[in-house]
Amino acid sequence: MTIRRKTISIICLTFIVLIGLLYTISRKVLLDSYAQLAERSVKQNIKRFQNVLSEDISSLSTNAYDWSAWDDTYAFIEDVNGEYLQSNLTNDTVDNDGLRLNLMLFANVSREIVYIKKYNLDENHEVPIPPQMIEDLIAPEIINLVFENKFVNDIILLPEGPLLIAITPIVNSAREGPVRGALMMGRFLDSGRDHENWSTRKVSLGNLE
Repeated sequence: MTIRRKTISIICLTFIVLIGLLYTISRKVLLDSYAQLAERSVKQNIKRFQNVLSEDISSLSTNAYDWSAWDDTYAFIEDVNGEYLQSNLTNDTVDNDGLRLNLMLFANVSREIVYIKKYNLDENHEVPIPPQMIEDLIAPEIINLVFENKFVNDIILLPEGPLLIAITPIVNSAREGPVRGALMMGRFLDSGRDHENWSTRKVSLGNLE
C-alpha cells in the first residue's frame, strides 16, 4: 500500500471515529437536556395541580363552613322547609362562580340524608344518584368525625371520578351547638364544571351512638 493510500485510510478512519464520538456526545447531551426539560415540566404541572387543589379545598371549606353555621340551615336540617330550598338551593346558586358545586348533602344527627343535590356543571342536567354513591359519601370513618364537631376535607374515589369534599357540623349562626347534622359540599376534580340536578330523599344511615 502506498503512503498516499495509507494517509487517506488514516484520514477516513479518523473522520469516522470523530463522527462516532460527536454522535455519542451529542446524543447524550440532547437526552440529558430532554430529561431535564421533561422533569421540569412534570414538576411545574404537579405544582399547578397542587395550587388548583389548594384553591378548591380552600373555597369548598370556606363555603361549607359559612353555610353550616347559619340559623337558616340550622332550622332547615330539622324541618326541611320549602322556603329554604327555593331561596338557597336552586340550580343558579350552585352554578355560580362562588360555589361551582357538583354536590350538596345535608344529613341529620340520625345520619339520615334529608336532602341531597348532584349537579352536572358541564351538561346542566339532572341525573339519578346511585345508592352505592350514597354509601360512599357517608362512610362512617368520615361522618363520625363531623359529629365530634370536627371538619373534614377529603377526596373520595367514585365511579364518576375523584370527588373533593368538605364536611362541616351544622350549628347556629353564633357557631354554637348542639350539632344538628352535617353539611357536605363536593366538586369533581376532573371537571371544572360538572353539575347534576338535585333530588330530595331521606336515606337511613344508622343511629348516632
